[in-house]
Amino acid sequence: MQRAFETDLRGSDRLVLLARADGELAGYGRCAHFEPGTDAAPDVAPEGYYLGGVLVASRWRRRGIAEALTRARMVWAFARAPEVWYFANARNAASLALHAKLGFVEVTRSFSYPGVSFDGGIGVLGRARRDEVDWRG
Repeated sequence: MQRAFETDLRGSDRLVLLARADGELAGYGRCAHFEPGTDAAPDVAPEGYYLGGVLVASRWRRRGIAEALTRARMVWAFARAPEVWYFANARNAASLALHAKLGFVEVTRSFSYPGVSFDGGIGVLGRARRDEVDWRG
């Protein structure tokens, strides 16, 4: 995780957000632009801004931190593009519910994303369009 965090901080066209509560790190979320390489698989996810993993410390879960981090990342992405993407494991009910609440719609379960595999083999690719969702809360 440390290496991924350091990469996020050095990258361009990406956002890293930290949530603090009672003086401690409560959560982390990121968003970055993805552009498939010329050698990408035929089923690779489309180019665009992707909400990367949002992590919330167990003692701070179910308090709206993931939603706040996700809304803030959507604001940032929508300032740059008319749509924002995310993907999650099909088994991650909490993530799927959060993104559905925020207006994301499932696009496909048949896609690949470089360097990512899904436990159980099934991922869900979703998209929200700026003019179709209430992303500001």
